[in-house]
Amino acid sequence: MDIADRAQIEQDRAMARFEQARAAAPVPVSAVDCESCGYEIPEARRAGVPGVQTCIECQTLIERGVLWL
Repeated sequence: MDIADRAQIEQDRAMARFEQARAAAPVPVSAVDCESCGYEIPEARRAGVPGVQTCIECQTLIERGVLWL
């Protein structure tokens, strides 16, 4: 077994530890209504962005520096 084989084994072990930790991590709860404007956050956004707290429009304004929470 050469150094490349050992490196591959270590990389596989590290990836397995990462996947195990990721599976055990709690999934953040998404808000149903936007924290900023109060409108409902679409289900597709809540499913696609775990833990989301703002609607797309408000998040865009936040990222542009126009809106603060």
